[in-house]
Amino acid sequence: LLRDMPAVSWPRFECPADEIEDARDTWMLAHHHAWRAWQLIEFMGESADRDAIWANGWEADRGHRNWSPRTWFGPYARYRFDTVRRTTRKLWDRYRTARVAGRRFVVKCVQPDQRASSCFRNNPGTDRGPSAFHFPIGSVSLCPRFWDAADIQVRARKMVHETLHHTSVKYKPRRAWRYAVVGDTHTHSHGRLCGRPVTEKMYGADDSMHLADTSGCWHRNIALRNTDNYAYFIWRLGEAVHEGRL
Repeated sequence: LLRDMPAVSWPRFECPADEIEDARDTWMLAHHHAWRAWQLIEFMGESADRDAIWANGWEADRGHRNWSPRTWFGPYARYRFDTVRRTTRKLWDRYRTARVAGRRFVVKCVQPDQRASSCFRNNPGTDRGPSAFHFPIGSVSLCPRFWDAADIQVRARKMVHETLHHTSVKYKPRRAWRYAVVGDTHTHSHGRLCGRPVTEKMYGADDSMHLADTSGCWHRNIALRNTDNYAYFIWRLGEAVHEGRL
C-alpha cells in the first residue's frame, strides 16, 4: 500500500535510541495520511460531482469511524470545501518538505526527568500533562504520555494534530474573508439567540462531530478552524486506505 507513496522528508529527531524508531514510524504514517487526504481533496476539486464525493462514504451510524469530509465539516458548501482544500494543501506541504516557515521541523522526545518541560508544567508532580505540544514554531515535542497509545494509528493522529497547529486558515462564508490559526480553543454558543457563549477546548471525536453536526451559531465555521476536525478526518481517511478498507 505504500509503494507509490512520495518519499518521506524527515524532520530532525531529538530522541533517545529507544524511542527514535517509533518516532520515525509515527511521522511516516502521518505523512501517508496527509498525502491521502491531499489526494482525495485534489481529486474532488477537479470533479464535477464535488458535492457528491464530499458525502461519499458517510454513514450517520458509524460515528467517528467515518472518513467522509461530511462527518468532520458538515454538509457540502463551496466555501467549506475551499477552506479544507487550502488547509490540506498546507499540511501536505509540511510533510512533503518537513519544513515550515522556512525552517526544518524538529521532533523532540521529552524524557520523564525533564520536569521543566510543558509536558509537566500544568500538572506539577504528575505525568498527566499533555501527550504532545507544538511550540516553538517548527517544533513538535512528544511527551511521555504520547507513548501511552500502543496503536501507532492513534499516535499518527496526534502527530497530525500537532503539525496542524503550524497552519492558518482563511474562509469566506458570506461577503467578508475570515482568518484564523488552526487551534483547539474556541468560543461557541447555543440556542435560538446564540446566547451564553462558552470558551473551551474542543478536543476529540465527539466535540469535533458536534461542531460539524450543529447548524446554528456558526458551529460549522468553527469546525473549519478546529485542529481535531482536520486531524480526525485525515486519520480516518488515511487509516482506511492504509488498512485496505478503502
